[in-house]
Amino acid sequence: MQIAIRPFGICNAQSCRFGNTGSVTTRCTHRCHTPGIARPLRFCHLFQWNKVAVMHRSSLIIATALLISVPLSSELWAQAATSGESPSAQSPVSDQEFFTKASSDGAGEVQMGQLAMQKASSPQTKALAQQLVKDHTAANKQLAALASRKHANVVLQPPPSDVMDKLQSLSGSDFDKAYASAMVGGHQKAITLFDAASHSSDPDVKAFASATLPTLKHHLEMAEALSTHPPMGTP
Repeated sequence: MQIAIRPFGICNAQSCRFGNTGSVTTRCTHRCHTPGIARPLRFCHLFQWNKVAVMHRSSLIIATALLISVPLSSELWAQAATSGESPSAQSPVSDQEFFTKASSDGAGEVQMGQLAMQKASSPQTKALAQQLVKDHTAANKQLAALASRKHANVVLQPPPSDVMDKLQSLSGSDFDKAYASAMVGGHQKAITLFDAASHSSDPDVKAFASATLPTLKHHLEMAEALSTHPPMGTP
């Protein structure tokens, strides 16, 4: 009797697959069929056991590959599970980007507010402008002081703005409506920016942004009320 050793997953009785080999008939030694009668490989019980083992090994390889290929975003979700925050709530801007954008927008708010204090036709619009100039001036100073401690840069003068150009060309009730509308849009963007910064890894930046958010939201409510319900006498 000749015993042929086959690779893992193939019956080691050569006759189970090849039957008569040359001049010697090799028979299965583990009694998977009647001696001397070659049968298809699928009937060999050893092959069936090996096939299951191969499937087990393949499953493990596939599972390992899937684990390795998990994208980095899953780590963010894992962090979010422990912090109670969704990945979308994580800060999408760097601290320097926040300092630059917040100081630029803040300077613009003050500039437009000062213009509104001069050109607004309704007391309500002037009152909104005065409140915004006061609050944004204070916030700009705090932001500049924080940036200085962090060795970051801020924008001291507002850049040219199409909104500012438009306001300068208007007067009366047209100015009032345009100013209120500009404050709604500006503060919506500011809230988004400060909300992102409130998740900064720097505790000082995070604290400043979080403390300023309620004021910005209050400004937005005031501007929305003025935009939705214009003062009496304003068409």
